[in-house]
Amino acid sequence: MKERIWTIPDTHHTIDLLLNELYSTGNFTCTQVLEQTQQFSKLHKLDTGADPSVEPFISAMIRELKLKGYNRRTIISYVRQVRLFLQRTGIPPVQVRRGDIVLYLEKLQSITGHLDRSTMAHIISGLRALFQSIPLAFG
Repeated sequence: MKERIWTIPDTHHTIDLLLNELYSTGNFTCTQVLEQTQQFSKLHKLDTGADPSVEPFISAMIRELKLKGYNRRTIISYVRQVRLFLQRTGIPPVQVRRGDIVLYLEKLQSITGHLDRSTMAHIISGLRALFQSIPLAFG
């Protein structure tokens, strides 16, 4: 028998597709894993209004947060905050500066009338996770 070697791109989207196909065969009964896979698939398909060049940054951030043991809901929330930031500002991740984040938070506060500390901290944590993972997106 001839040995076959498969090369699969190391992206969350590809892994999600592969897992969905495996689980849809019915040979696996792990519904919790399937639900989590579908959650991450939906997460990647969120319309950001940003160009596709953002995806390597988002994927690197998700990968790093998973490795650090972050809760699935936290990861989803951080990605949502990062996507909203990138969509609303239109600034590519590698060009974002501290002043852009401060301006964004001030703008949110003025629009909503009040941005409580926990929401602000959550947005900042999501953005921090993105910018800590930027070197991974290039490697």
